[in-house]
Amino acid sequence: MAPDIDAEAHEPEGAELPEAAGGAVAALSVVSYLVTAYRWGCTNEHAYHVYCGADRTKALALARAENADRGGKYAAVVWEFDADGTEQRAIAYFHSSLCPENAVIPHHNHKIDYFERIGQFVDEAMSGKALLPDPANEKYLTYQEVAPLPDYLRAQVERQRQFLTIWQGFDTKHAAELKGSSSN
Repeated sequence: MAPDIDAEAHEPEGAELPEAAGGAVAALSVVSYLVTAYRWGCTNEHAYHVYCGADRTKALALARAENADRGGKYAAVVWEFDADGTEQRAIAYFHSSLCPENAVIPHHNHKIDYFERIGQFVDEAMSGKALLPDPANEKYLTYQEVAPLPDYLRAQVERQRQFLTIWQGFDTKHAAELKGSSSN
């Protein structure tokens, strides 16, 4: 238990659950709604919550507004949760400009995974080794020597590494500036 939690402390006022006849805790019957915006309608892109509450009309209106206000870049979905939060279903889906017309929920964009894996592989291969299936047992991966990458590919990797260094330096400098300004 966390040291700042007093196990003997009483519940705050209004935190008690309603009781039914016979002292049993009454079942809550409030359905809740969660509105989530997904960049390009993809579950593996940026996403954020827009609304969470019991007002269905508000959830639908906020989802539609968020979708329209983001210029087609974000799809918005309204999830309906049952009273105990164990079951959910999408009750409305507002497409991004890249979603197929028949989409009814956000999707996982496997192209993103593909390009991330290729990028990681090429970045590792620049070192002269790459993670490949083990020749003795293809169920396992081991680092193995690989042939040097072509010059044009090496040049592009080096160029991208320079951009990475610039952006990481900016992030570090920005964080230090923020830390310095908060101590004043």
